Amino acid sequence: QEAVNLVCARSHLHARRVFRSAAGFLVVASSLLGVSVGRADAGRAADTGIEIDAGMALPLATKRMCPPDEQCVFGAGFVLGGLLTRRWEPGVSLGFNYEFWLQNANDVYEVGVSQTFAGVVQYDFRADRKLRPYLRLRGGLLLFGESFRVASLGGLAELAAGVEIDVTDHTAFTVNVGGAVFRTGSFTTPNDDTRRASDGAIDAALLLRLGYLFLL
Repeated sequence: QEAVNLVCARSHLHARRVFRSAAGFLVVASSLLGVSVGRADAGRAADTGIEIDAGMALPLATKRMCPPDEQCVFGAGFVLGGLLTRRWEPGVSLGFNYEFWLQNANDVYEVGVSQTFAGVVQYDFRADRKLRPYLRLRGGLLLFGESFRVASLGGLAELAAGVEIDVTDHTAFTVNVGGAVFRTGSFTTPNDDTRRASDGAIDAALLLRLGYLFLL
């Protein structure tokens, strides 16, 4: 019986040493990799974020793109895009975004397509939490035309508010609502011979997005 007790005691001591060694290794490794073990912001130390978004574009002001008494080529549509960011611990992210909107063009076009190539600045509030509100500003080039052909070039600026909700340490759901203003150069739609984007200051749209974020 004493021999059995001695063997059990030694096994228990050995297990404790192995556990302590493993825990120490994880702490050191996580420090070297920039990952905090056991904290809600475990994924937030990642250097790179890749986000895929889908949603809806809803026009708010279309006076330039859709002159009075003419069919509108800039209707509601489906949004799909991707965002690549460099992320830092205080909650600041810088990145690049490509996005396209497939829009109802009222048969003037088969489908209207807006493409945006934009720089992005994002600030996450409470960056150490599993649920992180954020503000995102993006601006850049806007291309508009039929079925990914380019009829007009212009610029876009958008301010969006959203939230990231952690699924794992390195993935999160995202939701955001944005207001975008844009202006394109004038162009003529050949199907109805209408000159567009020649009057008015700017057009505007509301953007609703759902996304999934990967932290690398």
